[in-house]
Amino acid sequence: MAEETPRNNCVSSFPRDQNRSVPDRINNARAVQIDPTYNSSSDEEAEGLKGVTGALELKNMLGRTEEPESKTTCIEMHDGNCSRLMSKRGSSKVEMLNIVGMGKKYMVDVFVTLVDMPWRWCLLSVTSGFFGSWILFAAAWYLLVLARGEMGFIQEEHPEVTPCIGNVKSFPGALMFSIETQTTIGYGFSYINDHCPEMIALVAVQSVIGVIFESFLVGIVLAKLSKPTRRKVTLLFSKNAVISQREGRLCLMFRIGDFRKSYVVGAKVKGFLVQRRVTREGEVIPCFQEELKLRVDGRDKLTLLLWPIVVTHVIDPESPLFHVSQQDLPKQKFEVILTVKGCIESTGSTTEVRSSYLPNEIKWGYRFKDMIELNEITRHCRVDYSVFHEVQKVPTPSCCAKDLDKKYELDN
Repeated sequence: MAEETPRNNCVSSFPRDQNRSVPDRINNARAVQIDPTYNSSSDEEAEGLKGVTGALELKNMLGRTEEPESKTTCIEMHDGNCSRLMSKRGSSKVEMLNIVGMGKKYMVDVFVTLVDMPWRWCLLSVTSGFFGSWILFAAAWYLLVLARGEMGFIQEEHPEVTPCIGNVKSFPGALMFSIETQTTIGYGFSYINDHCPEMIALVAVQSVIGVIFESFLVGIVLAKLSKPTRRKVTLLFSKNAVISQREGRLCLMFRIGDFRKSYVVGAKVKGFLVQRRVTREGEVIPCFQEELKLRVDGRDKLTLLLWPIVVTHVIDPESPLFHVSQQDLPKQKFEVILTVKGCIESTGSTTEVRSSYLPNEIKWGYRFKDMIELNEITRHCRVDYSVFHEVQKVPTPSCCAKDLDKKYELDN
């Protein structure tokens, strides 16, 4: 069933090509020459701008030959199907390739490398390190016993001789003694005597290394347990973004909620629009970032997350969406990335949660359903998270914000 055409449609009254200034049309004509994949906003504009002849005709209309002001031209960021730079859950989709000496660079900062690893690989690496050290020192004990000719020594047959290491008669025995020494278990069956200084020195070295290994393991486990990455499970972003009017202006809106009672302190919300861009000189910037000006109930970026909030981006002349209409939106190639950064009240650690939206995840002419109500009995506010992602259709102009502003100027 086809959706209703939104009311207050002002596209037909204000065609994009007619309201655009002549210098803008010249710049768009140059963009067509620079990159043939330039996506014009209308068929009429494309016909008038393609080719050098159209650009020269526009230039003659102005009667001047100087270069236009330096500006950039946005074109589609992704080729073919839309791909993501960031997943909805906030993980990066960017692949790093052909890094020279990558393994060596990771090992220079081995602690952070192990903390970033999944648990299974982290524990496997640490366990391998422990076994490696036990076997290495077992070999050292075994070689010392061999060097002193005490391998297979039986105390009862030579009561007058005191061996350096008692009851170490094979490599398994040396391995058991190495594990006892490093972990300070000390079963009391194998032991060293004080007349062998090399043995005492080796015990001291292994004991120090054992303490370092154990401290290293405890530090990794604590760091991984205290990582705030799992905090994003309880901090939610709406499945879709919406565009509708607020106070007469078109606004791009997102909903963010946190259902933990220990909320994020000093939460800061930031938004970025990422798209491919070609400059006037022909330089291609694959992922050009533009910060979106976000507001929450009259506040800039800093907000409280005691209840779900709606983050608003007013589509004004400084917005990269100022020339985008409802008809243009599905054709756009960009990605909006949102970040929420703050301090976790219970642990004091800083966390950052991210999500992203593609043009097909932005609904034009909708707003979020109300999910906060007052309990008349307890006089407490209640939040119904079952409608967190739900939206409702509202009358919204289908024209771009630029055309809507011109309509208001004519009406006034």
